[in-house]
Parts: sequence; C-alpha cells; structure tokens
Amino acid sequence: MDSIKNSVLLVGLETTNGTAVTPALATDAVAIRVQNLKMGSTVKKAKRDIITGAMGNDDQVPYSHVIDGATFSTELCGSGTLGTAPAWGRLLQMSGFAETVIAPGTGVTGRAEYTPAKTGFRSATIFAQQFGRLDKFYWCMAKSKIGAKVGEMMSLDLTVSGLVTEVKAGSLGGSPTLSQYIRGQAVGAKTTSKVSMGAGCAYANGAISGGAQFNMLDYSLDCAQVVEITEAAGGRTVGLYDFSPSVDITVDLSAAAFESMKGAESMGTTIPVGYVHGDTAGKRVLVYHPACVIDSIEDVQSGNNYVAKMKLLPQESVAGASDWVRIVSV
Repeated sequence: MDSIKNSVLLVGLETTNGTAVTPALATDAVAIRVQNLKMGSTVKKAKRDIITGAMGNDDQVPYSHVIDGATFSTELCGSGTLGTAPAWGRLLQMSGFAETVIAPGTGVTGRAEYTPAKTGFRSATIFAQQFGRLDKFYWCMAKSKIGAKVGEMMSLDLTVSGLVTEVKAGSLGGSPTLSQYIRGQAVGAKTTSKVSMGAGCAYANGAISGGAQFNMLDYSLDCAQVVEITEAAGGRTVGLYDFSPSVDITVDLSAAAFESMKGAESMGTTIPVGYVHGDTAGKRVLVYHPACVIDSIEDVQSGNNYVAKMKLLPQESVAGASDWVRIVSV
C-alpha cells in the first residue's frame, strides 16, 4: 500500500488535440494538493440483456476506457517574475482559457493574462503516478474552479475528462521538479485586497482601480465548462462546448451598500467586481469581472455579525468580447 504523498502528476499541453505528448518530470510536474486528488479511470460497458434461463446479472461487454470526473487541485500564486507565465497557466489552457504574456516595459506592467477562449481550445496529456501505478491519459480537457477563502490558500480546482492510454503498475522513475510553483500566501487581511465592486471599478495594465471597496470573507468562481466525450463508431472525441460561470462571494456590506446592491438586482443592473491576492510584485493573482448580474443577495451569520452572501453571474463587457473573467499573474 503506497502513500498518497508519493503521488506525481505531469501535465503537458498537446500540440494537436488528441495526439499524446510525453510530459517530463523536469518541466511538466504539477504541485498537487492532497485534498481533491482523485485520478481514476472508468471502463464503459454495454449490457447484453440476454435471457439465459436463469436469474442473475446480465453479461457486460466493454467498449471504451475513459477518464471522466477525475479531480486535482493546485495553489494559485504568481510565477515570481513579472512577464513570465505561471506553471498553472497550462491548467487554465486545458480548461478553455487563452494565455497572453505581456513583457514589462516603460509604463507597462509585465504579466500573464487568462481570459476565456472563443476557439482553439487546448487539450493535454496527463501522466499520474499513484498507489504504485502509472496511469496515462490523453485528449484531456477540464472544468475549473477558483477559490479564495480567508485562512486558506487560493486554489485552482480541476475536474478532468479524457481518454486512457494505459493503466499499469510502475512509476515515472524519478522525482518531479516543482520549483516553478513558488510558495504562495494565505488569503487574509495582510495579503489580499478588499474586493472592489460597482460603478467605476475598472481593470487596466495589471491593476484594478475605482469602485466601492468591501472586506471579503470568501470568493468562489465556478467556470462550469461543458466538456463532453463523444463515442462514435470509428472514433472518439473530447470537446469543450460552453461555459456557464457563476460566482459565490461573501462580503461585509454597509446598510447603504446592501440597499444599493439589492436595487441593482431588482433592476438587472450589472456590476464590475475585482480583487488582488498577494502583496508582492510577481506573486500576485488578480481576478476581475467586467460585468456581473446579481442573481441573489442575502444576509448570513458570521460569528456574531451579519454579512452579505451574493451569487453573481459574470457577463462579457460587450457582446462577443469573451472577457467575463480575467485572471492575471502580476
């Protein structure tokens, strides 16, 4: 019996979707968290439904071997260097995001930005070493969530679908290089900004400005990608077909701000929302939504206080912009 602490996960983006690559220990290892790690596969079977003259289970015939619903997580922190993409950028790319790296210059803050792609979605090959096995998957695409809660590490959580190359006893034969994942900071008053919301909140050049600012207790973005494995005679495909994003956020609103937000909900007025986690250049992660519909807002108890729990539905800044969220390593 092997410890979960001996698990290793390699993720390499595929040049051509559905054509496996060979991820390397030195460049493609993921700093995976113990929680939320489940990398098993599923064999799909067809029931024969044949009457045999006796009661009991029907015979089953396998027809496909897939990874569907496997999960893993990693911490979110900037790359450590302005203008250098973070190692977790490939994980966002396999979940339908486009990567734009901007070099630092005069009046330009170096950064890596991630926004939802319109086309050209990327798939990945994954090697998973765990429990004395070496499982290999390809054509992998993922659903993604981002979480930031006071007293915890900011995280990126993935749910993966893809196809299976092999499941066998064995190992990768070495130790992973994880130095590309620098030590992050816990979410809290010293390291995480207030959340900016409402009129005037804007993003430009790696920074958020304007809007009203409030203390934030937690933030959760569910990108809710639609990832499907299509089974057909003669071949299988894995595709990403849509996003249905939602945000759950708990904030400390004044009575006047609560009234204003409730008014925006009743009028269907969208609001921009953004915050920054991290207090050191190069280690920061910025999240910005240019327009959110307020789906609900309610009082919830937090200790002896009441705070506002809001459900938001992110929208594009303008139709076709594909920018309902911008995730920035800065």
